[in-house]
Amino acid sequence: MSAQAGAAEGTRERVSLREELGAGAPPEFTIAVPRGWERVPVDEGGRAQLEQRLSGRMMQVGRLDLMIELRRMLRENLSVMAEHGAIALFMPLDPGGLGQTGAPTSITAYLRKGEPGAELDDYARQVIQRFGAAPLYGDLRTLRFETESTRDVDDTPVVLSTTHYLTPMPGSRRKRAVELLATYGRPESMPRDDERVEGLHVLFDVCASSLRWAGARA
Repeated sequence: MSAQAGAAEGTRERVSLREELGAGAPPEFTIAVPRGWERVPVDEGGRAQLEQRLSGRMMQVGRLDLMIELRRMLRENLSVMAEHGAIALFMPLDPGGLGQTGAPTSITAYLRKGEPGAELDDYARQVIQRFGAAPLYGDLRTLRFETESTRDVDDTPVVLSTTHYLTPMPGSRRKRAVELLATYGRPESMPRDDERVEGLHVLFDVCASSLRWAGARA
């Protein structure tokens, strides 16, 4: 074997080992979102993008005085999200778009990794047992479950609802996954089976079911 061939073989072995350990950059993915929604990376570029859009909004309503506080909140929130593995944020940014839901709404994509030497199947078993997770539309590639909590906002109880969608990454041997967290808030007096709430969950399900990996066959 030539030195060049040996080096190439060694590179393939190193790449395979990195894949085996669940390392390396995650593959690109896309999801379909309503008109007026945009994808924002959870990094400094994304923060600058959101600040620019919010500055325009505040200028339109004559409240540029709020930008200092909004910048602080953006910086803190995006920093916490990144620490927990967030890689992308999908949200309605166009006031005139059809993506407005009438409630604060977003979908955040998180990178999930199994414990060293373990697969994500342990996490999947936990959410099945605790939250009744089930395949989305019967597709075994994506687990879906809901969680809710109540928080006081301006002395008013608000239900914070999150629908989780866990999809393993191709080629990761079930050691890494993308988990979409679709989140919104509703008044405590509005039940889960309200038709407006049901419609929002249908929207989330459709968005999550559209997830496609770059280079993967349909």
